[in-house]
This record gives sequence, structure tokens and C-alpha cells, in this order.
Amino acid sequence: MRDPEIRRQLEAEVQKQVEGWVRTKVPALGGRTPLQAVADPVGREIVEALLQGWERQNEVPGAWALFARISMRCVACSIFR
Repeated sequence: MRDPEIRRQLEAEVQKQVEGWVRTKVPALGGRTPLQAVADPVGREIVEALLQGWERQNEVPGAWALFARISMRCVACSIFR
């Protein structure tokens, strides 16, 4: 993605999706949201594994890899508040 404006728009859209995802109940997390799950060590490991799996599936930079990186930052920020 060479056009900086398109990249900025994509990042903004992915950021919106991430903000929604971290507040969405996820079956793999026992019906908790990622933000709720990271409050305990086991939940945190599961969230990290989900995000790392997305990154591995998308080794070529793209929207999903970007989503996973932004999600990791978002969740990490919530952990250390």
C-alpha cells in the first residue's frame, strides 16, 4: 500500500473494528470480551494466542495483520492502565 492517504483510511477503519472487537463477547473467551478476559492470566494468554494466530495467518502485511497489531496495542494498553 503505497498511497499514504489510503493507508491512513485503512488504519482508521481497522482501529474502529478493533475498538468494537475488544468490547465484543467472544465464545473462545467463555463469552467474555477481550478486555474482560485480559483481567486474568489465563484469559490474557488466550487473547494473546488469538491475536498471534491472526498475525501468523497473515504473514503478508495486510488488513488482518494490521488488525492484529492494532488489537495487541489496544489490549496491551488496557492491561497496563
